[in-house]
Amino acid sequence: MSKLQRLGVTSLAAGVGLVTFFNAVAFVKAQQSPRSPVPAPTGFIVGEIRQFSFDTKSPAYQALEQAGWLECDGRSLAITAYGPLHQVIGQRYGSKSQNDSFNLPDYRGVFLRGWNNGRNVKGNAMDPDAIRRVGPFLEANKAKGELPGTTGDTVGSFEDASLGRHSHGLDGQFTGTSDNPPTGSALGYGGSNRGRVTAEAGGSETRPTNMTVLYCIYTGVPKSAN
Repeated sequence: MSKLQRLGVTSLAAGVGLVTFFNAVAFVKAQQSPRSPVPAPTGFIVGEIRQFSFDTKSPAYQALEQAGWLECDGRSLAITAYGPLHQVIGQRYGSKSQNDSFNLPDYRGVFLRGWNNGRNVKGNAMDPDAIRRVGPFLEANKAKGELPGTTGDTVGSFEDASLGRHSHGLDGQFTGTSDNPPTGSALGYGGSNRGRVTAEAGGSETRPTNMTVLYCIYTGVPKSAN
């Protein structure tokens, strides 16, 4: 059995693609110093985020790790081991130990949004709650010296789900009693509809149509260097 067959590659086209990918990985490892924050000739930049169409169990992801890429899963990294990345992102994504570690961004299950950077259109911020954004390390225990990360209108800050302010009008006058409510009415009984609400509906979240991808960050440190 060939090496490609052991990796689960069964077609010639897939084999060629995987070989090309591994060659690119080898080129990065050969051309870039493990501790250098300078962009590699291939165009990879320390702190760069890319999207991939495979998961972390794929041989392709294993090759990515060897070349210095890691999933954006919020893990804690030692500053001494990943100096180039720490120079770029610091502790904006939080830290479990202020003097020794920093966290990767955690993009699992969330949508990314362009940094507002003070932008206003006709007096309204594109991200109207930007100043109230919180640190992305939501589980940080400050009593233990853990840092939640950057806040406010900054790259890396976190904002929880929210539904824009709105109302649902219920027009009309309904008659009836508590013992004999109007047929088909969602209002219950009697008099004005003021203060009454519609029946609950909808799913577990408000979301657009979507598909998932794997977000990875380039650390500048090949796995073999650790």
